[in-house]
Amino acid sequence: MYQAGGRVMVGYYAKSGTLQSPAFDFGVSEEATIDFSVVSYPGKSVNYSLSLVDASDSREIEKYEGKATKTEENIVWHVGGLPEKVKCIFDTRNERAYFDNLVLLKGNIADELVCNSGPELWTEDNVVATSLKVTGLRGGRSYACTVEAWSSDGLYPSCPSEEIVVVTGDNGGVEDLESGVSSEVVATIYYDVLGRRYSHSIAGTTIIKVTVYSDGSRKTEKNLTSSMLF
Repeated sequence: MYQAGGRVMVGYYAKSGTLQSPAFDFGVSEEATIDFSVVSYPGKSVNYSLSLVDASDSREIEKYEGKATKTEENIVWHVGGLPEKVKCIFDTRNERAYFDNLVLLKGNIADELVCNSGPELWTEDNVVATSLKVTGLRGGRSYACTVEAWSSDGLYPSCPSEEIVVVTGDNGGVEDLESGVSSEVVATIYYDVLGRRYSHSIAGTTIIKVTVYSDGSRKTEKNLTSSMLF
């Protein structure tokens, strides 16, 4: 129904510690599943609450109370008896806490399926090797991955690479990553670390090679070439 990424700070040194959302339209569904992450600044525990109020008369319907610590925590909250339109109000009692990745879904969604009901952002920064082993993936999901290279001073990114789609099995392992390997190669594309596209690899340059197969799948490789290929 709704998902917002991006961390927001609520409350700051005895200043206003309340954040109110616009009205969300739940229609005829009286149940909802709400997911969010919360963390306090280091060295402080902060009591907070999330209230659901009727958008028509500001009547409180349900209230969740918790304590934020320096360790980020993911919360899944199931609520029922909702009116058609609801507002969310975060309250940190004038203390400082950070909220991120708010998700509101119609219906009672099982905790382990909440992230499968919408997009989930995953990033890995400061990778210096030419390969990376990814762990902690959820089973039965499709992951779309791109790669960017940055200058040594961290100021200039390249264009993203071609998208790679990974499908995980029920146990979270990779089930289908290079399913097109046995298919016919229809195109080979080369990129340098700045995202510039070439029809061939360049000697002595780090190149990202993307192989496109007839079934639409792609295989991406990164290597330092030592010879010119045409």
